[in-house]
Formats: sequence, structure tokens, C-alpha cells
Amino acid sequence: MIHTSRLKKSDHYDYRRLGKIISQDPVHATFSNVAAQLGVSCLKLSKSVSILSQDNEFVIYRLNEPGINSIVSAKLCRDKKIASDIVRRAGLNAPESYSFSMSSKEYVSKIPPDFFPCVVKPHSSYGGKGISLDIDDYEKLAVAFDRAALESETVIIERQLTGDDYRLYVVDGSVVAVSQRFEAHVVGDGRHTVLELVNEKNRKRRKNPRLRKLLIKIDDRAVDILKGQGFALDDIPEKGKVVKLRDVRNVSSGGENLDVTDFVHPLFCDIAAKINSLFPGLYSSGIDLIAEDIKRSPEDQDWGFIEINVNGSIVHHNLGNYDSSRNVAKSAISGLFYPSYMNDKKSVVLDFKYDKADQAEIEELLRREAALREVAGEVDFSDGEFKVSLSGRKKAVDDITTTLQWFLKKDVELPFLNNGTKSLGGSRGFYSYSGTCVAQPVSYGERRSLFSRSGSLHQQLIVDAALARGLRVSRDSSRFIRVEGGEETVWFYNSMPEMTTYGDRYISNSKHLTKVFLSSLGVNVPQGEIFGKEKVEDAWRFARKIGLPVVVKRSGGKGVTANIKDEDGFRSAWHHDVSNVVERHVDGGDYRLFVVNGRIVCAAKRVPAYVIGDGTISIKELVRQKNRKRRSNPYLGAKAFVITRKMEMSLKSQGLTPDAVLDEGREIQLASVANIAGGGESHDITENVHPSWNDIVKNVQGAFSGCIHFGVDLLVKDISLPPEGQVWAISEVNTNPDIAMHHFPASGEPRDAAGVLIDHIMQRCLMPSVKRRKRVVFAKASGDVQGVGYRKYLAKIASRYNVSGGIVNLDDGSVYFEFRGHGNAIDYLLSCARIGTRRSNVDNVELLENSVGVNEFDISF
Repeated sequence: MIHTSRLKKSDHYDYRRLGKIISQDPVHATFSNVAAQLGVSCLKLSKSVSILSQDNEFVIYRLNEPGINSIVSAKLCRDKKIASDIVRRAGLNAPESYSFSMSSKEYVSKIPPDFFPCVVKPHSSYGGKGISLDIDDYEKLAVAFDRAALESETVIIERQLTGDDYRLYVVDGSVVAVSQRFEAHVVGDGRHTVLELVNEKNRKRRKNPRLRKLLIKIDDRAVDILKGQGFALDDIPEKGKVVKLRDVRNVSSGGENLDVTDFVHPLFCDIAAKINSLFPGLYSSGIDLIAEDIKRSPEDQDWGFIEINVNGSIVHHNLGNYDSSRNVAKSAISGLFYPSYMNDKKSVVLDFKYDKADQAEIEELLRREAALREVAGEVDFSDGEFKVSLSGRKKAVDDITTTLQWFLKKDVELPFLNNGTKSLGGSRGFYSYSGTCVAQPVSYGERRSLFSRSGSLHQQLIVDAALARGLRVSRDSSRFIRVEGGEETVWFYNSMPEMTTYGDRYISNSKHLTKVFLSSLGVNVPQGEIFGKEKVEDAWRFARKIGLPVVVKRSGGKGVTANIKDEDGFRSAWHHDVSNVVERHVDGGDYRLFVVNGRIVCAAKRVPAYVIGDGTISIKELVRQKNRKRRSNPYLGAKAFVITRKMEMSLKSQGLTPDAVLDEGREIQLASVANIAGGGESHDITENVHPSWNDIVKNVQGAFSGCIHFGVDLLVKDISLPPEGQVWAISEVNTNPDIAMHHFPASGEPRDAAGVLIDHIMQRCLMPSVKRRKRVVFAKASGDVQGVGYRKYLAKIASRYNVSGGIVNLDDGSVYFEFRGHGNAIDYLLSCARIGTRRSNVDNVELLENSVGVNEFDISF
């Protein structure tokens, strides 16, 4: 039970004294101001990223989303259909819904008439984009479907609930604020037109730092909604008449919110807290509910769950409408750190060199930061130098000093990373491996035909590893799986378990932020900087400054060109659609280290695409032959080897064309980067890794302690030697690393990387089910199951899940099979038997009490 007294931990927040300062960046400014009051540091790393830190613990915030939230839960919450299903399975009220892709749009007309009125919304979006309410006929449904499809490939059609719209904000398991939300509207006064009333309301919204850019827009949608109410823009509504201009209640669409925290019934708080707990690893979220009256018990009225938002706006509560605000930022920050209301003061006088062109920006930065953190100060500029004096709380003064150093591009020791560790997220239940590399070779190399060549191969391996260990596995979509053992459940998104935090995933996705964090921990990273997409000239000057060759890559995502030695190569490698990272090229091999619990589990050397001549056939034919060979490998076969334009340019620089014939034994490299999707290969070198590299990996773990596994891309001449005495660097960290790379190397021993990951999770929180004991099942499948590949299909799956037995066709047209293995693996196999292959048509799978006495099997496994 969550009592209403807990709700009052969030006191009201007065933003008006900050004026225009907070309006420049409401989110970061709100965090900065509140953090300073709590003795917590708040640094801005980029436009949307802030770092909160205290006593060497830190949390990254991307807008309103805390980095300690689980990445799996962040993905679950953004999938509105799955989120609703999870809430419904827990026995809570969630409206019935349908999900349609654009290719199945014709089935929308088959929704029963009694489903109206309904809501149509994108499968995943934010800010009310693409949502339509009050859809009461098929014609409106078709229009609303097309509107939602502009925001998402999949559209959800949901039964509409009646009542008011409420947002309950949960922090650390408790509701700290509740607001009622209203759609954009005006109230008639009998004297002014609708347009005049809108202009007056927008004038008031501009006074609120949060709303100044979220004005009520008069567009075609607003005109249509007005028309539906019998109004036009130049009509004068009667006094007290409410005129709607939107059908969604999002603030970003011109809506409003009113704080009702002091009036909410405590049972609604319990419901919101329970919903939050259904999603593993959620520190905070905004729960949207529909209810007739939030003051009354939910047991006495109709209510329902709408959606859950992991990036629910904190400042919408801190900077509410009608002078109604609630200091949610204070609740969020004090829940992350031990609040130290320290009155220790600090005064400093700092001297800096500067560029005169930056004087105005330096003055504005100091004025803004000092006002937000309530620090007094003066600044005195002279030729090429300036002196600044600051006086205030120690944390606040240190924050301004670091921010100023950051702006001036001086070497900065980030205070939240100065000891290489962080305790948030904890390490409870972790255990350590002995030795350098622990993944044992398995027979995957000999059983490659059992696996399909697909992008879901990593998840297949995790499912196999879990089932082989007596755990239960179920799927909620193509990307989400649940692994269950005992009474505990661990969710996976792709190959990331729920322990992977959103913050660590965000840092790893940004090559620049990864370098900032790693270098602060003393880890070698390539020298480099990030440049905007239009800053190619500045970037080229920087490349020459640090010395060629260099590497150019996207600041986030794929697209790397290495070993660039001249200006033409630099400009052709530049990405004009995103910001670019330019860094010094590190000569050496490209290695991927697979790390679990801070230890190297297995390692692979990645080599760029290459061919070796035989003196008779062309380069083009050599690539075709290599591609055919790759198809036998489930991992490499899913990534076709194709001669690209870049490869043709590389050949041209060597005086060759794709039709050229290479001398026997001559090897040529077709790419500069070891990209598997671009024809590269991975070769297992686990046994060669020197134990000293584990010390480097431990430092990397300090920047990504929320992850129990990740991949480290290491550039070094010889991995069998210790780091000392070699030039080396870590170029990237991947929190969703390729697992199949280690199971299916081009050469060397295959490694059970998925098995080690599951073993660690089992040690941490999962226990094998009682069904781990062996079971024997006799069954008979009837229907169209002979001559359609049904037996081969079952034998393939049984082999993967370590199930023994046999399958045989019977004279009556059915298929008989016997399974022996772990109970959960057999249950999963039986479900596959009931589904069958595309060519089969399974009518029934009957479980038999005893064997039918078949002596010989057509297919045994």
C-alpha cells in the first residue's frame, strides 16, 4: 500500500524567479537548479544528455529518461501493444485492441461494429502524434488508420474508454505526482472569436518556460475539429462554452495539465506502482490512466490503462499550468542519490585564456549557470585572458568550473568517473570466472545446418542455451523473449537482457560519448573529435593536425572508413547526413572481445573482405565462390558478400578491376574495415588472448557497469602479448554484441557465448525449473504431415535442444515420434510440432501413454 503521505515528498516548485534563463533549456535547467539544492552535480554533455553525479556515483539522463532504466523495459514500454498485453495479463484493466500492419490494412474493415467508438494510434510514437479519438464508423477508421500509419508501420486500434485523462508519475516504486490532462481548447466569453481566444491563450503559454514553444496550432486538423463542433475560427462562442481544438490531450499538441496529486485516491497510486513493477528495472515512468474521477476508489467506477511512458516529461509537472506545479525533479534526484543538503561554501578565482570571438558566449554561459545554481560571481576580460571569481555551494561552484573547462576544450577530469567505478545498479549476486576465457567449444561448427541464416540467429542461440539448461522460454514478439526459472523471469530484447541499462546503451551507441567515458577512466582510445555534418573543412584541418592516416565514421551507427591517407579519400568517406567522428588510425589487428561479468569469455579476430587468386578465374568469380562457401555458415551466410562501389574504387587504386585475374596465391584486400556484413570474416583466437587484457576490460566495465555483457572492439598488433609495450586502443563498446560470431567462426573453435551468458544469469537470479529432470514423450501428429518436410523439421529442432529420440511415418498418414530430454525443451518442441512447417497442415498432436512399439525409425536424433 502506498500512502498519500508519500505523495507529499514532492513540494511545489516556483520557476518564475528564473525567468528567461530556464526557458532556454527547460529540462536541463530544471535538473541543474534542483540538483544544486540537493548537493548533486549536474553537467550537460550534449543537447539532450545530462549527467547527475555525487560521490563517484553517476546517472545519465537523456531528456527525462534516467539511464538506470532497463533498456528492455524502455523497448517494452514503447511497444504500446505489448505493454497493454502485459498489463492485461496481470489482471488489470486494459482496453481490448487489434494490431495491423500496412500490408493487412484490408482486414481493418472486419472489426466488429460493436467495437466503436475506438482509438487509432501508431504502434510506437510520442507526443500524441498520429492518434485519433472518437472513431465511430468505418469511413473515419480508414482515414485515422492512414494518419497513424505515417508515424509507424504498425497501427493499433483500441476500444475507447470514457472518462478523464490522468498521468501518474512513479519514482522508485511510489507515485510522486498526478496531473489531469486536457486537450487544447478555449473557453468562450461571448465577446471574442475562437482565433482571438487562441491568440490570448498562446500569449499566456509563452510566459511558461515549458510551454513557450508548445503553442496551440491552427492547422487543418484544428479546423476539422472545430467544424465537427459547428464552429469556425471567426465565430464567437457563448460565455462558458468549451471549444476543443485537438482530440488528444498531449501538452506538445497544445494541451494542458493540472496538478491533482493531493486529491488522488490511494488505490490509484497502488495500481500505478504495480503497473510500473510489471516492467523490469524501471526506476521511473509516467502511467496514463482513464478514470471517471481520480478522487474516488477505482473499485467504484470504470477505469483503464492507456500507456506507460519511460520518457514522461518531468518538467510538465515541475512547470505546470495555472501555477500548479509539483517538484518531481526533486523526487527523482533524491531517489537516485543520498540527498546531501550541505552548506559547505567554496570561493575560487580562475584564470583562463580565450578567443575574443567567444566572449559573449562565455558571459552568457556564466550568467546562466550562476543563476541556475545560485552562485555569485564576477568576470573580468582582458587581452586573450579572463578572470572569473565564483562563490557558493561547493558542488555548484565545481559544476560551473567543469562546464567552463568543457566549453574551453581544456582537459577535464569528470568528477563522476574519477575512480573507475560506479555502484548504481550494484553487483549483487555476481560471481567471478577463473582464468582468462571460459566459453567452452561446442558442436555448433558441425551442426550449422540446424540453424537458419537470419538476423534472429543471436536470439535463437539464447533460446537454445536456456532450454538446454532446463529453463522456460516464451516469446512476446520477434524481438522480445522471456526466460523463466523458478519464480523469476528475465526479459531479453534481441540479445540484451533486462540488466542492460538504457544509459549504457545510449553511451555505447554514441562513439563520441564512449570515448569521453573510457578516456576518463584511463582507457586508451583513438585521438579524435566529433564534427557536425557541415563541418567537413574543420574536420579535414583536424585530420592533418593529428596526422594521417585517419578514420571517419558516423557518430552513431554503422558507416566506418579506416586508413584514410589523402584528402580525396577523406571527402569520399564523409557522411553528409549526420555528424562524423574523425580519429587517428591505429595500426593493428581488429579484435572483438566478448565480455561477461567483467571477464573475457571469448575472442575473435575480424578481417576485412579479401580474396586469394588461383591464376585462372576473375576477382568477381572468386567473390561468388566465397559467397557460396559463406552460405554454409549461419552467421556469415546471412550477410552476403557483394562487390560494392567502394570495393571497385579500392581495386582501381591497385590497378585492378572486378574482371581481373589474380596470380595464384596473391591476396588482395577489398575493404578497409573488418565489417562482417561487407564480406569480412571472424576467426576464433580465444586461446591466444593474454591474461593482462582482463585488467583493461575491468576498466571498461567501470563505464558500463549496468551491463552484465558487452563486446569490446580492440585495435592492437598482437593480442597474445600484454598491453604494455604495444600501441593499442579501444575503438568501440557494443552493449548488444554479436553472439553468433563466436558460435560460428570462419575458422577456429566455436564457442558457447550464449551458454556462458545464460549460466551467469542463472547464477544471478534464475533457478532451473523442476522440469529440468528428463522426460519421455510419445506422440502422434495427424493431418497433412507426410512428404512435406515435417519429420526433418522436428529432427532439426530436437537436435538443437539436446532432445533425443526418433520420428517415423505411419501407414495411416500420421507421424509418430518419441522425445527424451529436459521438460521445458520438450514442451517447446511439442509447440513447434503443433505449428509444423509452411507446407504441412497439422490437425492434431496426440500425446500417447506408451510407445507404439516401432522398432526402426526413419529419422533418429
